[in-house]
Amino acid sequence: MGKSSEVAIDSIDYVRARVAELRDLELEKEELEARLKEVNQRINYISFDSLVDVMLEKRVPKIRIDGDGNSPPFEAELLPFYRANIAASWEEERKLEAFRSLEEFGASDLIKTKMTFSFPRGKKSEAIRTMPLNGLSHRRCMKYIATSPALMTAISSASQILKLPSSTQVAM
Repeated sequence: MGKSSEVAIDSIDYVRARVAELRDLELEKEELEARLKEVNQRINYISFDSLVDVMLEKRVPKIRIDGDGNSPPFEAELLPFYRANIAASWEEERKLEAFRSLEEFGASDLIKTKMTFSFPRGKKSEAIRTMPLNGLSHRRCMKYIATSPALMTAISSASQILKLPSSTQVAM
């Protein structure tokens, strides 16, 4: 065998090794994503169901556990939790009734229309010009939403008026 054919074989082996590594990483990623999904489901089950039931039954509204080895201290507290959604899959009459209820309560600002825009590469300045919302920058709007107790109160009240299911969540 000549020198050039040895190089070609070595090059092909190297390429095969990289392809095999990529395949293995893709499989590992899929396994990790599946595991993460399972862990998140378990966290939700404990946070919204089983731990809530036990804490209510035992009349323990708040509890803290000490750290253990590398695990930090941890605190759990029962808090009210409201979630509302007017699903696109609802019949039109049901959606309109839900929207009317929000408007009657004075919470029509909770009704949102989500729009997504895609801009071609190189059109960043045009994209940035579309971001201001009611005179606020995107960052300030997000901060306002995250820190507005009035918004959270309105969501809670609207959930009660619409007779949407409420639950108790364990806050961590």
